[in-house]
Amino acid sequence: MSGSFVPEPGAAHHRMLFLEAFGQLSRYPDRKGIVAGEEDLYSAFDGRAESMGWSTTSKSRSPRPVFWSVHEAELSAGHGTSRIGWVQVGLETDVAPALALPPLIQCFDDALRRFGVVELSGLQLTASYLQAGTESSMRDLASPLFWFRLALGPRANALIAFDNGLLQGRSEAEFVASLPRMNGGLGLFEFGPLVPVPPRHSIAVPGEAPIDVALSPARLGVSVELPEWSASAAAWVLAVVIDKACAGGPGTRNFAVRLTRVQ
Repeated sequence: MSGSFVPEPGAAHHRMLFLEAFGQLSRYPDRKGIVAGEEDLYSAFDGRAESMGWSTTSKSRSPRPVFWSVHEAELSAGHGTSRIGWVQVGLETDVAPALALPPLIQCFDDALRRFGVVELSGLQLTASYLQAGTESSMRDLASPLFWFRLALGPRANALIAFDNGLLQGRSEAEFVASLPRMNGGLGLFEFGPLVPVPPRHSIAVPGEAPIDVALSPARLGVSVELPEWSASAAAWVLAVVIDKACAGGPGTRNFAVRLTRVQ
C-alpha cells in the first residue's frame, strides 16, 4: 500500500530517491489479523525510520536527525517479477545523498523482512534532481569501514550497472578510475574492471516512480567484491558510486545505478 504523498507546486524539482529491491520474499503465514497481500510497507518503513531517528512525520516532537521524508512505498513480491518492493523518499535540505543511502537501504531491508524471509539479489536506486558539484562524502564513508572488518563472510561478487546520466559525459573507464582505492590495505571492497552487463542485470526503468528521468543504460558495468552480501555492504558500494556521481561538475543529476549479486 502506498502513502499519501501528493506533489506540491514546484515539488517536481525536490531531490528524490526511488529505491527498489530484487530477489525473493517468502511471506510469513497470516498472523494477528494481518491479511496476506494487504500489508502496509509504507507504515513499516516509516515506523522503522522513526524508531531510528532517520525520519519523522511528527511536528510535535523534539528536533531529531531527519534524512528524508517518506513519499510512497509498496510491496510487489508475487507480481510476476523479481522485484520485492520499492520505496520513494524526498531528501531533506542539506542532506548528502551518499550519507543518507546507508540508513535508507538498511531501513528498507528491515521493513521488508517484517513481511517474510528475504533473499536479496539486488538493489536499484533511481535519483532525480540531485545537486551536483557538492563536496565529496568519502571521508565520512571511510569511517565505518571497521564494521566490515568484522564481517563473517563469505565474500560476495556483484555487478554495478548504471545509465549514461551517471557518467555525465565521462567514459565508463574514466568513471571506474574515479572509484576509490581505499580500504586501509584491507581489501574489504575491491572495485574490479569493466565488464559487459547482461540484460537481466541491466537498469530497469521503474514504472511507478513519479519522477521524470530518462534512463539510457550504459554498455558496460563494474565488477565489485564485497566482504559480505548484506544490506549494509550493498549500501556502502552504492553510496560510493552516488558520491562519485554527485561530487564535482555543474548542473543537477538524474540517474540510476543497480547492484546485483553474481555467482
